[in-house]
Amino acid sequence: MTMVCEGLELLAIPHVGIYDTQGYQIFTSSPVRDSITQVPSKLISQLSRLGELGIPVDSLTLCHSAGFLSSYSDSVNLNLIFQPYVFYDARFGHSHECTLNFAVYQDDCEYSSMHLNNKTSDSVAINPDDIFNCHLFTCVHPDKGYMCLSPNNGRVKVSTYVPMHIFFTLVLVPYKGKIVKGLVTKHLLIIDKEKIGELDWVCKAKVDEDDMTVNFDMLDRLGSHPGNVWYMHYILWKLYGRPKKNNFGEEKWRELQERFLDDQNEKEILLTGFEVLFNDLKTWLEMCHKGLEEIKDL
Repeated sequence: MTMVCEGLELLAIPHVGIYDTQGYQIFTSSPVRDSITQVPSKLISQLSRLGELGIPVDSLTLCHSAGFLSSYSDSVNLNLIFQPYVFYDARFGHSHECTLNFAVYQDDCEYSSMHLNNKTSDSVAINPDDIFNCHLFTCVHPDKGYMCLSPNNGRVKVSTYVPMHIFFTLVLVPYKGKIVKGLVTKHLLIIDKEKIGELDWVCKAKVDEDDMTVNFDMLDRLGSHPGNVWYMHYILWKLYGRPKKNNFGEEKWRELQERFLDDQNEKEILLTGFEVLFNDLKTWLEMCHKGLEEIKDL
């Protein structure tokens, strides 16, 4: 049975939420199991090292109901709220603080990693080679009759038009100068479960080498959000060698649409772009379905 951090009135597990002008929005977090699956390779390496050092690390899979994020049109800074786990015995009206080791890990799905990243000023490390180099000061303290989770520094940026995100966190907690415990958590962040089902057609989608309009129609079918086309811009930027030029992918996308009928090389690049796009989407959807299978009984 999961403990409760009575001082914070939250389950003593990592939570997620956002901090905006209206205050904290902490999403409902439901424990799924005391284990994790589909562990990223870099995280496996870190866990092996911790085992060699004799540091105990527990495992947990959590489902976060984040439908609130669908009200945001683009992206938000997501707060990783690990204080209820770290300060599980916090008492109301008392301050607690420490510097711990904390990081986010993801698998090799590029679509997933491009839509959950550390491009924010208060971000945590993502996929570090050494968790012991990732230091994060955190605390809880009383303020005007409430308990505050501070500082506001454990963040990642997430795209809200992507209906589900899967990521892992690893936190190591010190006591009297040494690491005494750790927790690795698999986070299933659900923004719009129904939308995932609506995208199932992508799993059977095939790029048409003869009729390019079929491919453009499939791109349109993904939805009207500009982020869908933005990912194609990113793919083209990579295909052309990641040039150091602002908006290169967007400009190239416009050029290719105008010229692919008259230039076979341009057509081949455009076809490759569509192939990469739908392969990345298929990989992400497979991850989502495996995640949904884990929480089907919740």
